[in-house]
Amino acid sequence: MVADLMPPAVFGEMACVGQRMYHCFAEATEPSRFRASSRHDMDHILRRYPDVARRLLELASERFLRVLARLEDASLRPLMPRLARLLLNRAAEDVVRDLTHKEIAQQLRVHRESATSALGELRKAGIISIERRCVRILDRPRLERASRE
Repeated sequence: MVADLMPPAVFGEMACVGQRMYHCFAEATEPSRFRASSRHDMDHILRRYPDVARRLLELASERFLRVLARLEDASLRPLMPRLARLLLNRAAEDVVRDLTHKEIAQQLRVHRESATSALGELRKAGIISIERRCVRILDRPRLERASRE
């Protein structure tokens, strides 16, 4: 997974404004509505409504900055702080639901085995407990410290 979009959202916009085809897809996790626009349609909209062009540029810039931050994280920061930050960011009332080891690995850009091993270390330390598709934060202060290392 590259992004978890919330409505209203735009994706695949680079194919409409770029010079070549880009491969992207979306998978809805709940009933959804969407609208597809051709490059010709987008050219017309962007000429007629400059605010739309400005907003698309802002969107592309925000996404680019997020990609750079994730790339920096993946290349410069150790796995444990990245995992701790992911768990803290995804937790609702100290519980992370519906996130498999594979999905955690994909988000952290590591092999599933590495993610499973790091989760196991946090579990052995008594910082988290692991159930099926559920991670419970048992010691938030220690997990927060781990996220800053």
